[in-house]
Amino acid sequence: MKPRKKEITRALERIHLSLAGLPITIEEASDPGLRGVPGVVLADKTNTLVILRETGRVITIPKKKTVFTVRVGSVTFRVQGDHLVGRSGHRLKKKIRKW
Repeated sequence: MKPRKKEITRALERIHLSLAGLPITIEEASDPGLRGVPGVVLADKTNTLVILRETGRVITIPKKKTVFTVRVGSVTFRVQGDHLVGRSGHRLKKKIRKW
């Protein structure tokens, strides 16, 4: 089922605010061992994401040069980590160019 426009708008707003609590998968990373790793975001810091893996291990991933897949409700986004750099509150001021 295709998500409606309202769902997409709400999901984009949620990503723009904070990723904390959202399911996430690392799609591309400088460390090949991290590719495809799923988890839940524990903390959305300025330059890193703290992720709880399914194994119970907590890892810290740099946002720069990393690509994530984030699921918000029924909507899934592929997000460039470079667009997420900065405090979550300051991301509200940025305009979304190309995700």
